[in-house]
Amino acid sequence: MSWGGVTLVILFLGMLRAFHYAWVLIPGYYIIVSDRSRRVKIAALLGGMAAVILCFAGSQYLSAHWAAVFYSDTGKITETLMGYLELVASGLGGIKQFLSQVIQINISAIGSVIEYLQGGKMSGVVLVVFFVQELVLLVETVRGIVTGDRRTAWLMGLTLVIGGMIYEADIILYTIDQCLRMLLSFVIFSGYLICMKAHPVSKGVRQGVEIALVVAALCMNTSSFALPQADNGVDTEELTASLASALEPDEDDLWGNTIAKPVESSHLQTTICLPTYMSTSTCTKSYLSAAIANDTVKSKYIMLPDGNSLNATCEEKYEIVWQGDGHTIYQVWKTENEE
Repeated sequence: MSWGGVTLVILFLGMLRAFHYAWVLIPGYYIIVSDRSRRVKIAALLGGMAAVILCFAGSQYLSAHWAAVFYSDTGKITETLMGYLELVASGLGGIKQFLSQVIQINISAIGSVIEYLQGGKMSGVVLVVFFVQELVLLVETVRGIVTGDRRTAWLMGLTLVIGGMIYEADIILYTIDQCLRMLLSFVIFSGYLICMKAHPVSKGVRQGVEIALVVAALCMNTSSFALPQADNGVDTEELTASLASALEPDEDDLWGNTIAKPVESSHLQTTICLPTYMSTSTCTKSYLSAAIANDTVKSKYIMLPDGNSLNATCEEKYEIVWQGDGHTIYQVWKTENEE
């Protein structure tokens, strides 16, 4: 494959979510400040824009035609974004309300990060490393300005802004639980950047904090780093067939093809054996508990591992449709044909 094809693949895989397009600020800056002629700069910028548009169009096509219908057609993120845009467009009062909501989301996010750290979860480690790297990038930006190193200051400053934009988009449009995988690419990139460009003290701070957090997480919660489980003698083909017979596809309601489940750090065998038309909606235990109590569970099914404290509540409210492999699946609601 040519270098151009490889570049497009990297662009596509790195920008499957719209907020990742903030990364184009960095090559855009270097194109603008380069010594090339104006004609070459314009051609490079137009070529970059064309590549971004092509990648975005490709991701939308694949999402619409190849993704599970539950993920491709819910419109939740679009609704959230449009709601915020309407608030901002409504005037000063709407802007104040929007800022108030954003501040509250950020406060709640910090609270979640603290809980993750107390529980020794890897997501907490990644998030704190992200905050430390943002602080290092800020220090390096100021250092570049003071020393007159304009290019380093711009590079560090743009990376700092990009990190902030991706983080805010994550917690506003998604949830803090999903930041681990969405921020990991930024953490890796900015980590390499700091190692290459930053002052030795900044490098030491970043690496020291990361090592300390990983060691602490390993000591506090080894299940977060569990190796793949060994063969327990379960016939996975039989397990897959059993789940498929109990969970029929729902053509009328997309949520009928989803299973709400609490976060699990291991024992993914049951989840992997679910029918291909089923999607899982992974929830924190507190959220799922509140949704069950308030009757706001959108998914048709709930899957819980044996020993989970929510089993007793689900047994009282819902019908058991499947049991096995250390899990129980409850049916939350029925379709018209089932009633």
